[in-house]
Amino acid sequence: MKKSISIATGLLSLLLIVGCSNKNKSNSNASQESSKSTISSKKQSSKETDADKMDNDVESKSGSTEKSASSSSHSETISSSKISKSSQSSTDKVATKKMNFDQIQNGNYSSLVGNWKLIKAVGRHKDVTDRTDSTLNITPSLLKTRDMELSKDGLTDSNDTHPIEVKKVGDALNIINSEGDPKTNGFSQYNWGVTFYPANSQNVIIDGEKQAPISKNLIAIWVSSDNYTEVFEEE
Repeated sequence: MKKSISIATGLLSLLLIVGCSNKNKSNSNASQESSKSTISSKKQSSKETDADKMDNDVESKSGSTEKSASSSSHSETISSSKISKSSQSSTDKVATKKMNFDQIQNGNYSSLVGNWKLIKAVGRHKDVTDRTDSTLNITPSLLKTRDMELSKDGLTDSNDTHPIEVKKVGDALNIINSEGDPKTNGFSQYNWGVTFYPANSQNVIIDGEKQAPISKNLIAIWVSSDNYTEVFEEE
């Protein structure tokens, strides 16, 4: 009987020892699994963080590139605008060159200095442009054609230098020779008229007829002989 009790007690102790051992192994395995899970989670978190950083870097570089491209495009636009404005300013200066009537009537032709070409010649209501080779030359102190000169001293033709009269007609300036004393050299055999039409004049009269509005400066020179008119345009 005592032997049976002893054996039973031994078996029970053995079972308890085995049970505790298995429990410790289970706890150890669980701990190891938990540790592995934690390490894996940290690694995954680290990878995600690195990925986020890479994404942020890419976005930052992309944004920087876009800003740079935008800045470059903006600079090019400004540069192009400046060139355009400069070109436009230059064009406007040419287009808005004006005749200075105050200077002209005092014998100063500085505002007229440039290249002038004959665009029309009319004699007794007949167009004779093709048969006319007259030219107009202007310096700051002299306006000269083949048959006439105009300066601060007066109007000079083949006879003599004659006094002049100046008057404003609409948006034009008209200079004519005034009749002098026949007993002196002031008398003119012909009557002359030099009319200055600024660009954009609306009342251009050539050979008694109103012309279409003009875009360039014109000078019309009339002489009573054959009622002859020459029209010069500034180039």
